[in-house]
This record gives sequence, C-alpha cells and structure tokens, in this order.
Amino acid sequence: MRYRCFVRYFTSTSSLTSQLEPYIPPSWISKNIDKKYIPDYRLHLIRHETSIEEWHLPQIEKKIYIKRDDTIDELGCGNKLRKLEFIFAEILKRNCSHIITAGSLQSNHCKAVASVAARLGIKTHLLLRTDMNQLDSDQLLKTEFVQGNVLLNWLFGSELYLIPKKAQIKTDIQPRMEQLAKEIKMKTKEDAHLVSIGGSDPIGLFGYMSCFTELEPYLDKLNIEHIVLPLSSGGTMEGLSLASYFTGRYKYLKIHAFAVSDNRRVFYEHFQNILEQINLHQQLNVENLVDICDQYVGLGYGRMTNEQTQFIKQIASKTGIILDPVYTGKCLWGLIEELKVNPKRFDGGNILFLHTGGILGLMNPTYGEQWTYTKMDENYEFLIPPEHAKIFAKALQVLTKMGDEIYVELVKPGGLSFRTSNSSRSSYACFAFHRQFFYEWPKDISKSSIRCRVSAKRCLSAVHAISSSKSLTRLILVFDDKKSVLSFILHCRYDIVKTHTLFYIECETLQAVFSKQSYKNSVSILSKTIQDIINNFPTKWDEITIKATQDKIVFKNSMENDDENQHRMSIQMACEPNEFCTYEIEQPSEITFCLKELRFFLTMADAINIPLTLLFDKKGRPIIFCFESDEYFFDGTFVFATIAGDENDETSGNNRTDKKRNNSTVSSSTITTINRTGIIPRIQQQTRLRSPPPPAVTPFSQSSSTPDLSQTRLPTHKLFAAYQQRIAEGDTSIFTLDRSMAQTQPCTTTKILAVDSDED
Repeated sequence: MRYRCFVRYFTSTSSLTSQLEPYIPPSWISKNIDKKYIPDYRLHLIRHETSIEEWHLPQIEKKIYIKRDDTIDELGCGNKLRKLEFIFAEILKRNCSHIITAGSLQSNHCKAVASVAARLGIKTHLLLRTDMNQLDSDQLLKTEFVQGNVLLNWLFGSELYLIPKKAQIKTDIQPRMEQLAKEIKMKTKEDAHLVSIGGSDPIGLFGYMSCFTELEPYLDKLNIEHIVLPLSSGGTMEGLSLASYFTGRYKYLKIHAFAVSDNRRVFYEHFQNILEQINLHQQLNVENLVDICDQYVGLGYGRMTNEQTQFIKQIASKTGIILDPVYTGKCLWGLIEELKVNPKRFDGGNILFLHTGGILGLMNPTYGEQWTYTKMDENYEFLIPPEHAKIFAKALQVLTKMGDEIYVELVKPGGLSFRTSNSSRSSYACFAFHRQFFYEWPKDISKSSIRCRVSAKRCLSAVHAISSSKSLTRLILVFDDKKSVLSFILHCRYDIVKTHTLFYIECETLQAVFSKQSYKNSVSILSKTIQDIINNFPTKWDEITIKATQDKIVFKNSMENDDENQHRMSIQMACEPNEFCTYEIEQPSEITFCLKELRFFLTMADAINIPLTLLFDKKGRPIIFCFESDEYFFDGTFVFATIAGDENDETSGNNRTDKKRNNSTVSSSTITTINRTGIIPRIQQQTRLRSPPPPAVTPFSQSSSTPDLSQTRLPTHKLFAAYQQRIAEGDTSIFTLDRSMAQTQPCTTTKILAVDSDED
C-alpha cells in the first residue's frame, strides 16, 4: 500500500513537471511590455476554464454574473493558482529546492504554495502571522487552530514559523524571509526562492492578465461593463486592470476592487511600484485603471462582523454559492451596500463578480460563535474589537476629564462621534470613529439618527472596566431607543459578561464653529515631540504661549504683570522648522491659550504616536489641534480659545495691579476689561426626550449692577471662576433667549472666538 502511494506521488510529480511549457503571451502583452519582463515559461496547474453563471441575488435588481474561480481545484486555492502557474515556472527554471513565503495563520495563498510545492518535491517554509507567535510549530499543533489551511500545510510537510500578527512586510517579514534563505543556504547548500505575500509580484501579475483571455469573449455577449473582485495583496486587481487597458476595453469596462484590508492609498502605491518594476510607471496613472473601494474593510484582514457571517449564511441558503469570510464575503457585502447607497457607481451594463475561492477559511475557529449570533432589531449595536477597545476607552477618558457631559452623534456617511466642552465653553473636543473602526455596524442605521448626551462622570466606571480588562474579547455599545439607555457590554473570556448601563437624553448637536481651510499657519509635529515639550512646563501652570515666525516656533509660559508673578520661573523652548513634519507659517503670530485641556489631548495622541496638525494665526481666533489615524480609523480635533489682542494692555495691567494691592477677591466690582470669551455659545439644555431644537442665543442686555464680562481681561483660571460665580448666583443676564430665531448665533458684543472672521 505504501509502495502504491509512493508510485502515485511520483507519477503526479512527473506529470506536473511535464506541463512546464514555454509561455506565448497574447499580442497585446507583447506590444506593451518589454520582453525581458515577460516570463519564459508557464506551469499549467489549471485543467479547464472556469464557468461564468448568472447569479440571482436576493432583492438585487441589477443583473450580476459570477466567474467561478473557486472551482479551479478541489482544495479551494482559487485565484492563487493562476499566479502560481508563472511563479513555480520561475522556481523550476532556477532549480530551487526550497520556497519561502508568508501570510496569515489560515492563509489561502500559503496553502496553495504548499500544495503545489509538495507535488513538485520542493520544501516549503511558511511564515504565518498570528497572535500566538510565542508558540512554536509543535505547540501550535496541539491547539484548536489546527484546522482548515493550517492542517493542510502540516499535511503537506511545510515548515511553519509563527511571527507577530502586526509584522510589517518591508520592515519585518521581508528581512525574516531573507535571513531564513541565508540559513537554508548555509545548512543545505541549496537555493531558496522567496515568494511575495499573495504572489503579487511582477511575475504573478501575468496570472490574471492571461485570465482576461477567458473573460473577453463574454464581455460583449453578456453586456458586462463592470468587474468586481476582492482586494488584499493586489495581484489579481493589477493583472485584470492592465489587461483591460492593453486591450482597449478600459474605455467602457470598469474594474472595481473592494479592499479587505488597508486603504486605497496603500494599494495604489503597491500598483505604482509594480509598474515601476516593469517600466510602465511613466505611461500609466493607476487611479485611472481601477476603482478601489475601502469603505467595507471592517476590522481588516480575516475579521468578520456578526452581520457579515449571517450575510454569508443567507447567500449560501438562497443561491447555493458559498463565500469565504476573508475575501469574497466582504467583497459581495460591499457590492450590495454600494448598490443601495451609491448605485451610480455601477451605471451601464451588467456586473461580473469574480469568486476567488478560499472556502476553507470558514474552518477558522475564530468565527465559532458568530455563526449562531442573533441581533435585536429594536436596538442599535456597535461591535468594537479588543484591539480597538483600548483606544476607544482612552478617548472617552480624555472627554470625561474635560467636560461634564459627552455628546454622542451618528455622523454621515458612516461614523460615531463623541464630543464635549469645558464648563466655560473655551475648549472643545471631538473624536470621530469611522465605520471601519467598528467590528460590526448596525444594519439600515443610515435611515435613523443618534444624537444624545450622557453624564461624563457616569461613563468613568465603563471606561475603567474597559481599560483594565485583560481578557476582553469584544465590546458592544447598545443604544436602546425605547428606554433611552446606552449600554457598554464587555464580553470576556470564560463567558464572562459585564454590562454598564447609562441613561441618555436626546439633544441638539454640540459643535464649535471654525474652518480649518481659513487658517494661515499650519504645522505638523509628532505627538511624542510635543509631549516632551509640554512636559517641561509645571502642571500647575494655567496657560502657555506660542510665538511663531518663519524661522522658528517658541513655546513659553504666559507671564502676568503683577506682584503675584514677579518671582515666577520663565521657560522658553524654541523648535526649528526641521523638527516639524510640515512647517507653513504665513503670518507671524503670538497666541496664548489654556494648558490644562491640552495635556488631556496629548495623552490620547501620544498613545497612538501619530503626527499632530496645529492650525492658528492671529490672537483671538482659536488654535486647533487635530490628527487622523489611518491605522485605527478615527480622528480627533481639539479647539482652544486664545486671548484676544487688547489695545489697552497697559491700562488693564495697572488695573490688575490695583486689584492685587487692595487684596480683594475676584468679583464683579473689580472686573474692568477682557477680550476673551468661550468658543461655543451656551445652548439650552434639553430635559425631555425628542424635544424641539434649543432656542438661539441673542445679544444680552446691559444693566448697571451687572459688569460687562466681554470687556474684562483676566488670567484664564480667574475668568472661568468669574463666569461660574455669576452663573451660581443665578445671573442670567449674560445670555438671553430668543425663540423666534432658528439657529444658534453668537452674541454681538461678545466675540465667539471659533467664528472665522477677519475682524479684530
């Protein structure tokens, strides 16, 4: 029996080797690509053309066809084999005895490489990205993850090397592969061939350029004007896009690639790099060749939402076609969503969906309980993965330190924002979490709205629980519209569930009024750098001053002209333009603002260590700190009021000196001039659910007993105390309410510093 298996193995190997033939490319390839970049040989791994069938999807009127590349072989290798036909031909040409490649733990590409290599008698070495990289291959084989592609890799005799899940290709994976090739050479004196992740390199590119010859006869016959495919490593998209361009079909045939990881910028850069390697980068613009949609990435590669698992189950039960959770499941999900919200993207002829295989990805035990998940229709649920939950908790923690209430709002086209401001309305903060930040996004929520506020103090217990949990598997935010309840549900290991419940009140939007485009000065600096600068200023100091010129920016403490500060320490730190990521100063300026809230913001930015953008110009206009995180799919904006210019600085300084000399407290009788106000007008607090919009703010009336706070100049902390004292005493003359106005407007005698204006 063993002998028969041995003979069968060698029969298969010799038969496969005999299928290595010279590659004769179509004329449109030979005319556009230099001969030295075209492969010499092709190993025929695909026995037949795959079929194109009409696909009747539920509730979709657009006619859709499907190309069944998932039926290429019995192992579900799918589109990977088309690339490997040319890659393994190169390996045989070079007479390599070892092959090294990398992918995720359940990588379909790695399985395909191991399968072909075993048939050819080539030793396979696989670098697999996983959270369990602390284990060796023997320990991995004792876990529940020895299923699907991992099991097949082991059966094919592959050497498995576990590496960190977040390992980057250029800085980590590629050096590991090169080092492993050197070690193999030293031990065995044999050469090893390195294969790019997904087989997406200038050689694998020819896999789907050749596949286009199968598609071309059906394009006119079936009136196909759109090809839709999943996008991860990029080789399939790049091959089809170039084939469409070389054949002239690109004029009416659109290639739509739905990303399952990363963002469009990454894929366009990879495509451009491929073109450079085959000397086509000066002739072609990659953005004109393919339409990349990155709005349905979710958590990224290999991660599904509960809603997506139910979607895959529904498609299988209604159409009989099984999608995989990594590529085609997300791709079809994105296609159907786009047909609903942006149908013009697919105007014209019919759609051809490319099924790229990968069915064994369904065996990943990570998806276990998701297949039986059921969703409550009356609530809105937002699922946050554990790696994003810590960032979310950090953002909420910053907001709870700054304000008394947190305003939550569903923003378009897809995202959830959390905002707050301090009690004096001189500082404003907003964190906007994009749709991709969440593991699951509520279905049909675009037809609904969420706009409410919750107590910041009551959020602290949930924030602490999320931050301190070491066994968190997922976090669910549930908005119960009927009960007006926001729940933080923490799912931990060993089936432990913790629920923190808050009551919310519906309200109007909290928004600072400003325009980033109108600012004349803009600099970008690493959050770590500015954190190191701010750490040099004592925490008890209230304000900081930034003096910007075209040569440098100076950070210094704000010094008052009174006896209280005559022995105060002075700190100045100058930063040259080369210390910034970007440096654009059109208008030299010197501005002063509150330091306390800035420290809150920097704790968040420092946690993710990304560049911060600072926008500012003249005194009196707010300074803006903002950032965008492509890795975590969220952004943050902080707006701080600044002290406005005063033509009577000398007079106001004398008044403050007289105030100190008389040893009096800060009261209405000692307040004389000020040009500093809040950046957000106070709005009427809503006390009932679904109450009408708040009345607008209009100019207040002056009285002899009420001092004019708009004409008073005080240090920040004293100004805030004065405002709070007035409010505590029941003085409502600061603002009056006019119900006849439709929108909130700033006071005419008190400048709202966030309103963009050229007036002083």
